[in-house]
Amino acid sequence: MAEKVIAAKSVYTETLVSILIPQKSILELIKLLNESEVRVSYNKNQVLVEQDSFRFISRLTEGVFPDYDQIIPKSFKTEAVVRRTEAAGAIKLASVFVGRLNDISLTFDPTHKQVKFFASNQDVGEHASLIEAAVVGEEFSVKYNWRYLGDGINQLRSEYILFSLSGDQTPLLIKDKSDSSFLYLIMPMRGI
Repeated sequence: MAEKVIAAKSVYTETLVSILIPQKSILELIKLLNESEVRVSYNKNQVLVEQDSFRFISRLTEGVFPDYDQIIPKSFKTEAVVRRTEAAGAIKLASVFVGRLNDISLTFDPTHKQVKFFASNQDVGEHASLIEAAVVGEEFSVKYNWRYLGDGINQLRSEYILFSLSGDQTPLLIKDKSDSSFLYLIMPMRGI
């Protein structure tokens, strides 16, 4: 799950509005948007987004988005700050060695100030990468799907990212160290 908060310089609306736009439409819209003013209009079936250079229309998804704030942890037992490029590289290297479940193990080690990325496949072999990190808290080893982990990290742009977790069965929160407007939440793989 990912959340991006976009600050508006000015909003002209009389009421709070919540609409659901399909993911494919949002991804296309992101490619089109620039820094100029955006005008948004909607009815019960469609949304219209306009800028000076384009007009974008999408259907709306029926329903109400779940209250996901309940699953975002508010406190953490372990936090680690790592270089984004090093974490992305370690995941990419380990992905060659993942098994059929696409699992990669991350070990957060506050004693040695590092995060270990480990993958193993009986047909290919195993791989371990250690990257330096400012790790504070308890030591945890947790398995994640490498694709989901990589997707979250690749959405960030700053040099340093923050991993926050509270245990091997709790979600991992990934954030940009210097920009709190984006967060990415990934659930661990259980029972493997």
